Amino acid sequence: MLAIFAMALRVSLDSDTWWHLAAGRWMVEHGSLLREDPFSFTRLGSPWHYPGWLAQLLFYGVYRVAGAGGLNVLVAAVVTLAFVFVYRAMRGDAFVRSFILLLAAIASSVYWSARPQILSLLLAAAFAWVLEDFRSRGRNRLWLLPPLMALWVNLHGGFAIGFIFIALSMIGSGVEGLLATGSERRRAWRASALLAGVGLVCAMAVGLNPFGYEMLVYPFKTIGIDALQAYIQEWQSPDFHTSEAQPFLWLLFVSVAAIGFSHRRLAAADFILFAGVAYIGFLAGRNMPLLAIVAPPIIARHAQEILERLAPSWGKGDPGRAGPPRMRWLNAAVLMLGVVAVAAKALPVLDPRVNQQQVARTEPVDAAAYLGMHPGLGRMLNSYNWGGYLIWALPKYPVFVDGRTDLYDDDLLTQYLAAVRSEPNWRDVLEQWHIGVVLLEPNAPLVTLLQQQGWQTAAADEISVILIPPGN
Repeated sequence: MLAIFAMALRVSLDSDTWWHLAAGRWMVEHGSLLREDPFSFTRLGSPWHYPGWLAQLLFYGVYRVAGAGGLNVLVAAVVTLAFVFVYRAMRGDAFVRSFILLLAAIASSVYWSARPQILSLLLAAAFAWVLEDFRSRGRNRLWLLPPLMALWVNLHGGFAIGFIFIALSMIGSGVEGLLATGSERRRAWRASALLAGVGLVCAMAVGLNPFGYEMLVYPFKTIGIDALQAYIQEWQSPDFHTSEAQPFLWLLFVSVAAIGFSHRRLAAADFILFAGVAYIGFLAGRNMPLLAIVAPPIIARHAQEILERLAPSWGKGDPGRAGPPRMRWLNAAVLMLGVVAVAAKALPVLDPRVNQQQVARTEPVDAAAYLGMHPGLGRMLNSYNWGGYLIWALPKYPVFVDGRTDLYDDDLLTQYLAAVRSEPNWRDVLEQWHIGVVLLEPNAPLVTLLQQQGWQTAAADEISVILIPPGN
């Protein structure tokens, strides 16, 4: 757990962090929930019902008190707690479980950022632990799921993951019933029926949020936006040429190897859960970390059988014995060294200057400062990737678009893409929205085209360029 905390303790701010912080700031300043968009001019006043309002308040509160370093620690703590649930869901030798846990944590690291989705990782792990205990060990803690769902729907739209886990577990129990006979069949089908009932109660619990049962269709509305798959990387199938995606394959292959070399029968419920989660991981990169939640207990079951068969004497000592005093002191010293190492790693992560430098590498910090000093340039066409930061840094300068895809939908995102890519109707988009200033990446096709049309460079640096029309 200390190693996982150390891995997760890093600069966690990304492009979407900022609009979540801005939303939290707005709610604190106005003393009310956000129900309409106040940040863009393209959707100003339009209904915006986001299920992560509670997470936004949490993140803004931490940022206001402890800055970016506080958010980094919060993310590391949430990740570590999530893998506490994963560890408790596993059974078997502590060394085997620890190895699997670290591999799973690495596979999920693509998900670690200061966004409400990190809380979905935690709640998904809690759901998986409850369902694993119910399926494999007969411990009925299913009563925990509806209140967890009521919390989840106020933290992030990823609450749909909970229903996916319940549905796959319910189907798995049903298939186990078809394959079994006698009392085992009846037990499996009772379990399936109970899971169906819990799923129904969880659906009722979704209504316990400021926007009511409208949230039941929120996940479908989000994934129904075609521009997500066309433009946003995390909604596309993973690119396994990147280093971030490859641990998913490592975890997948370790799972296959453990199941294949084990003499233990693969339970149908395990196969359905594993295959279903792996499938949605291949569909969208943002789903890859879910395999790190459900695969470890399955791997541990089969890896334990292999270990006991190949090394019968492994772990036969009394686990209750504390060991000789010198060993206890040695263990304490090793643990303290680990704590010191984590503290040393935390110092730069907590440093505001380090966080600011990291932000400046990816966000248009200088361009935002320029626009703040020149507020009369007119409406801005901005990069989608920077919309969140601009909302935070320039609260009085409305944006064209940002990471809130559920608000902008396909119509506006298509217009944005047409303009930025210099498609034939690019001029219509700029004229329709009365664009007076453009802030984009230097390599954007529209930048080259506008420069050829006589637009002037008002400011530029390595990552951004500001263009204004001729004569301004």
